[in-house]
Amino acid sequence: MRPAVGSGMGAIALLFAVAAAAEPAPAPAAKTPRIQVTGTFKLNGVFTVTSALTDGTTVNASIFVQTSDLIYSGNSGIQAQAKVSAGKAKFTVTLPYAWLVAARINKVMVTVNLSANALTSSATLYYTSYLTKTIPLPKMEATTTVNFTGAL
Repeated sequence: MRPAVGSGMGAIALLFAVAAAAEPAPAPAAKTPRIQVTGTFKLNGVFTVTSALTDGTTVNASIFVQTSDLIYSGNSGIQAQAKVSAGKAKFTVTLPYAWLVAARINKVMVTVNLSANALTSSATLYYTSYLTKTIPLPKMEATTTVNFTGAL
C-alpha cells in the first residue's frame, strides 16, 4: 500500500517550515543610553549646636551624594570632622564624582548626617541630625556648591 500524498515526515517538516517563516523576525534590541557625567561637589555646612556641645567638641559629618534611574545608579561619599567653636560647627569638603546616567534629567540627592557626643557628670548625650537636598544633575565638569545649614 502506498502512503497518501502529503503524508509522512516530509509534510510535517514542510508544515514547521511554513509556520516558522510566518513569524516576524525579532526587533533589534534598543541600545541602552550611556551618558558619562563628571564633576565636583563643594559641600559647605554651618550648624548651630546645642550648648551641651562645648568649644572643641568634635562633630562628625557623613556626606553622601547619589543619582539613579531605571538603568544606572551612581553614588559618592566622604567623611568630615568639625570642631565646635562659639556654638557652631562648620565644614567644607570637596567631592569629585564620575557616574553613568541614562538621561541628563536625573536628580541628585545630597545627604548630610551629623553626630556628636557630650559627656556630663551623669551620662553621655548623643546628638544626631540628618539633612537632605535634591538638586538637578550638574553640568558636565562643573563644580557645584551645595550649602547646608541646620542645628545639632
